[in-house]
Amino acid sequence: MKHADFYKPQSELLSRHIEGYYFMNQKDAYPFQYYTFPNNFCILTLMNNAYLEIKGHDVLISRSPIPAQISSLTYHYKTQLSVQYLEPVEELTVYFKPNGINHFINNMTDFYRAESMVSFDPYEDFKSVFFKIFDLESRTSQIDYLENQLTSLFCEQKDLLIENILSDLDSDRSIEDIAQKHKISRQYLNQYFKLKIGKSPSEFRKVSRFRRLLESYKNKEKSLTQISYDHLFFDQSHFNRDFKAMTKLNPKEFLAKTDLGQQNKWLIF
Repeated sequence: MKHADFYKPQSELLSRHIEGYYFMNQKDAYPFQYYTFPNNFCILTLMNNAYLEIKGHDVLISRSPIPAQISSLTYHYKTQLSVQYLEPVEELTVYFKPNGINHFINNMTDFYRAESMVSFDPYEDFKSVFFKIFDLESRTSQIDYLENQLTSLFCEQKDLLIENILSDLDSDRSIEDIAQKHKISRQYLNQYFKLKIGKSPSEFRKVSRFRRLLESYKNKEKSLTQISYDHLFFDQSHFNRDFKAMTKLNPKEFLAKTDLGQQNKWLIF
């Protein structure tokens, strides 16, 4: 991935709950811009000595003239975001899998709000511990420190209900059927899912279908039209409408501008 060094967790335990993480590469050319699209990860970003400005669907990042530590969480955005780096900044971003962050932070309901990006400082010494990463000189030292700190926070939460609901949402069951299967009301399912994941089951499913469709297309399994039907889009107009709502591009435009083989296919430079 251009401008960033992306890594998979070395730890098997962490890999069950974390998709990966990246460090911004300050040696590349600046300024630059990329676009990111809806996904079901819970994304933790740490930026050292940076200034962050959000204007609608545009995010502007520059170097701060004074010491500044920014810790943010992005978990729920419904359409394309434009991110512009005006200057090099020190940044670490961690992608937690659905429900993954709940095994590391036990008060996530304090942070799930209407905004798609929120300030994130879950306990007293969080910043003092994690921002030490930027004092380390080698990438290897940074990776080891990060994974050691995450491992020390890990506390497995055995919640079969949310895990089973996540699995069911990948099936063709209706949300009403999923609620009945677990002997709960649809309203309770919706509320409980939002508490655990930060978005509604229907929003999660829409993004999940979009993501699986891209995986199928990357593997050249079938035509884009056939893949859209396989992933339960009722017709071509339904598929195009949902696709454009998330990307601001029609499917052909998006695929022409995206390298689906890169490690983080949610970014377009």
